[in-house]
Amino acid sequence: MCLGMLKRKYKNPFEFYITSVIMIDIFKVIGALGIVLISIGIITKKRKIQDVFFILGGICLVIYSVYIKDLIFIILQIIFILAALYDLARTHFKK
Repeated sequence: MCLGMLKRKYKNPFEFYITSVIMIDIFKVIGALGIVLISIGIITKKRKIQDVFFILGGICLVIYSVYIKDLIFIILQIIFILAALYDLARTHFKK
C-alpha cells in the first residue's frame, strides 16, 4: 500500500501521523525486547532455558530486521535461531 493511499484512509492528518508513530514504536519495542531476551539468555546458566531465550529474542530481532529491511541482519538472525533450535533439540534428546 503506498503512502498516498494510507493518507487518504484517514480523515484527519494527525490520525495518520499518530498511527505511523505507533507502528514505528511497536517495531522498536519488539527489537529492544529481542535484545533483552538474548541478554537474559546469556546470563542464564541453564542450557535449555538459555536456548529458549535465544530463540524468542532471535524471532523478535527477525521481525525488527524485516521492518528495517536489512537483508544481512535477517539472514544473521535466521542462522542464529536455527543454531539455537539445533542446540535445544540436541540437549533435549541427549541421553
